[in-house]
This record gives sequence, C-alpha cells and structure tokens, in this order.
Amino acid sequence: MIYILTGPIDSGKTSQMLEIYNNARPGNADGFISAKIYRNNYCIGYEITRLATGQKKLLALLSSAYNNEFEDKFSFGPFIF
Repeated sequence: MIYILTGPIDSGKTSQMLEIYNNARPGNADGFISAKIYRNNYCIGYEITRLATGQKKLLALLSSAYNNEFEDKFSFGPFIF
C-alpha cells in the first residue's frame, strides 16, 4: 500500500506519516519524510529522511540560511534546493 499525505502547512502530515510507519510491521514498510530544520525557533529549511534506515539528506534551505551546501542548486520561491 502507498500512502501520500497532503494537507495545509503545519497540519501534522509528517507526524501522521511517522505514526503510520511506526505502526507497520517491522521490515514491511519504508518511505520518506521531509522534516523541518529549525534555527532559533524559526524554520530555515527541510531535510529528507528515509524511514527504514534513518539516513538523512539536506533537501532545501531558505536563501537567507544558504551557505553553499549544495554542489548543484536551483531556487524555487524562498528556497534553494
């Protein structure tokens, strides 16, 4: 089964996906979440996490927080990917 969660900003999508994953039988689920990165209680970007391994990668940063973290980059709205 595939779950794709959608909803308004800050509506609990990431928490809900973690709950679905944590309630699945061990070894029978995998997926990704995009969690916010905070600095001084302010969201500055996102990192993507593979649920089965816990491996994390930087996904996007606000242009104001960007410091050449990406070898190849592009901008979309206020974010650099």
